[in-house]
Amino acid sequence: MNKTLPTIRGTKEWATTNVNIALGCEHNCRYCYGRTSALRFGRIKNTAEWQKMVIQRNKVEKPYNKRKGTIMFPSTHDITPNILVESIIVLRKMLQSGNRVLIVSKPHLECIKRICEELILYRKQILFRFTIGSHQDDILKFWEPYAPSLEERIASLKYAFENGFATSVSCEPLLSNDVIDLYSMLKPFVTHSIWFGGLNRHEQRVDKTGWGVKEYLFLKKTMEARGTEQVRGYYEVFKYEPLVRWKDSFKEILNLESPDEVGMDI
Repeated sequence: MNKTLPTIRGTKEWATTNVNIALGCEHNCRYCYGRTSALRFGRIKNTAEWQKMVIQRNKVEKPYNKRKGTIMFPSTHDITPNILVESIIVLRKMLQSGNRVLIVSKPHLECIKRICEELILYRKQILFRFTIGSHQDDILKFWEPYAPSLEERIASLKYAFENGFATSVSCEPLLSNDVIDLYSMLKPFVTHSIWFGGLNRHEQRVDKTGWGVKEYLFLKKTMEARGTEQVRGYYEVFKYEPLVRWKDSFKEILNLESPDEVGMDI
């Protein structure tokens, strides 16, 4: 292992630029960095306001020219049925301009089916990356209360895979240490990569108001999943698996070097 700490962090490990078309997100995940940032800079007044997703019409209507590198869509909200039409409009604009697009989502099956159908001609420019941080549905439901179930996410992954799209998975944040079971579930439907990374900055991002023993046990399990010895154990299990990639939080523990270039290889 190299001893150079990663210099490329966050979404920059995946894409050169990001595009978002809404403020807020219906999924309202407990660890959401987008919500924390919006609160910090006064774009929303409270957490409840974040869950009321508001489409930014100017971002839907604007042109999207060819950009250098890969575009990640979206990064601070998700693609839900309520903004599916607008999401496809923007995706089509980016793809028609020749861009490569990384579509990141906790996927709703109806959305993925529609995107695949509408954008089938551009599938060589698309890489799906679905967020699945555990193979235990109760854990997903706690951390991502309004996001699709594990079953629906796997069905979405399988649908995209079977329709000839490049597929990948983000296991960041890794919400439990069931990495072998999770990897085994995902691998048959992944063509590109499976990324592992830890829960970051929970002190600032997770509202623990009114928490009891049950809630803190979920947090304990999630923090254990990113413990130093646990992460080193994951590396030993997966170091020869070509699909496995490590996000910056785990690279720091493993002393792995960041890639020289960002973007996707499809």
